[in-house]
Amino acid sequence: MKLIIFLLSVIIYTVFVYSQISTAAKASASGKSGARGIAKIFAEMVRQCKAQENVTEDELKALGNKELPTTTAGKCFIACMMEKCRLMKNGTYDKERAMRLAEKSFKNKKTLSAAKALIEKCSQQSVSEDRCEAAFEFATCVRDNMPPEVAAEQDMLSVFNKCKLQTKATESDIET
Repeated sequence: MKLIIFLLSVIIYTVFVYSQISTAAKASASGKSGARGIAKIFAEMVRQCKAQENVTEDELKALGNKELPTTTAGKCFIACMMEKCRLMKNGTYDKERAMRLAEKSFKNKKTLSAAKALIEKCSQQSVSEDRCEAAFEFATCVRDNMPPEVAAEQDMLSVFNKCKLQTKATESDIET
């Protein structure tokens, strides 16, 4: 479940990738499970897509600064990440899978409704036959149409995950 939440936030927030990379790299080094395990999986996905698409560190940093890529490699990196998360196949966005992930990820009805509306709107934006351009169009739509309630929930999730990593809290610590 937590993997699904994390991956959905990654796709919805493709333009925030770099900030997640640094968290993933720290967690990957620890080799622990839970949030660290998820971060390790994500770090491996980033590593694979970076190598596959020949993305530079500067391009990843630009993504971290909420800048959409201007290079083909940067656009293809977004496509690769979406493919790894099974939200894109052969250049086509899988709206139904994204909707299912949203339902599992967002418990607040208002946030879920906003996320679904965003998915619906942006899934119609990707009309390019080129997988990289289609992913770029989707990321642009997400950035330009992000509802405040979805952004706020993502910000809280990001802070929560960083706090867990810094304090080395386990799931049982949090549930108690």
